[in-house]
Amino acid sequence: KFVAEMSSEKKLAYSVIQYLKRKCASCSNSDQKESLEVAVECLENALEVDSNASHLNVNHTLEHIFKEFLEKQGSSDKIPTKEEKAEGERLKNEGNELFKQNNLLEALECYNKAITVDPTNPKFYNNRATVYMKLQDFDQAISDCKSALKLDPSYASAHGRLGSIYLTKNKFQEAVDCYKKAVELDPTSTTNRDNHKLAEQKLRESLGSSANASPSLGGFDMGFLFRNPMLVNMATQAMQDPNMQQILSSLMSGNMQQVQGMDSLLEVGQRLAQQMQSNNPELVEQLRRQMNPNPGNQTGNNGSQGDSL
Repeated sequence: KFVAEMSSEKKLAYSVIQYLKRKCASCSNSDQKESLEVAVECLENALEVDSNASHLNVNHTLEHIFKEFLEKQGSSDKIPTKEEKAEGERLKNEGNELFKQNNLLEALECYNKAITVDPTNPKFYNNRATVYMKLQDFDQAISDCKSALKLDPSYASAHGRLGSIYLTKNKFQEAVDCYKKAVELDPTSTTNRDNHKLAEQKLRESLGSSANASPSLGGFDMGFLFRNPMLVNMATQAMQDPNMQQILSSLMSGNMQQVQGMDSLLEVGQRLAQQMQSNNPELVEQLRRQMNPNPGNQTGNNGSQGDSL
């Protein structure tokens, strides 16, 4: 992504430089021409762009790109005529029929044309979002739903459609919020009510599974450490060791220079391990089993897997 952004920036800089060079070539005023030449040289040096690097050239001039942008920006503010509204409806209906026949790309093209003709109708964006959702282009589907809601914040169907997308993406809280709004706007919709309940159920399940999950590290049950009273007691005793307390105090304060390397910490750990082995060898064996729950799957001496696939 970073490389792509750098390439885009280089192309933009190249386009600006080419624009200035074209202005310089058509300029008849010597002072202005000299200023433009200096500007080109400064940009080349500051942005490290060679004006002769043709691989940075894009298909259109900067003026053309800017003109297209302004036209596109202006189209979203235009008021469609009665004829354009009618044509947009016709294209939408054609797209609906194609969608029913599962001709998704053809339906998408019809909705694209409808939006071009009449960009003020929120239904066109909502219908196109349905196609994008079926095509699993969820980002575009979300964008279209938001465009529809920007045009009509009370559009219940667009809230419901957005909820369906979030539910598909396992974003349950967002789905709940969207369905709730859809139900508020259209209490008669059984689909939105049922989906709202489903999203709430999925959210509860996700929160419950997160709350009940034991912290783990590579399959090791961390909860085992905290549920074992013997291990907790031994850890408590270790924490009362003055040497350990000094090490931890230095680590917490960030003053690592007071810690004599890691030797002291390793020494305390070794003493704790020896104490565990001496006082409770069964506990040590339990820890080993926790760290290696599937010994039969370990790689053998010959490099092959112990269990055949």
